[in-house]
Amino acid sequence: MEGFADAYEDPIVAMEFSMDNGQTWKRFPVENAKIGTWVYWYYTFTPAEEAAYVIKARAVTESGLVNRVPAAVLVNAQY
Repeated sequence: MEGFADAYEDPIVAMEFSMDNGQTWKRFPVENAKIGTWVYWYYTFTPAEEAAYVIKARAVTESGLVNRVPAAVLVNAQY
């Protein structure tokens, strides 16, 4: 899973990912984010078993703002 994020005048300092519909989030820091520059991010997911998963992603800014509506993708894992 990959994408771009921008918060305009507030640099993005982290991306967060959830595998349990947003109940818990795993945070990954973003380095060298600058005002007015898109942040490229990616998340590698290796499922433990064949199943359907919903992965949610959201950005966190330097001032502590977090996306209210995270991006979500459905993944059907098959071996």
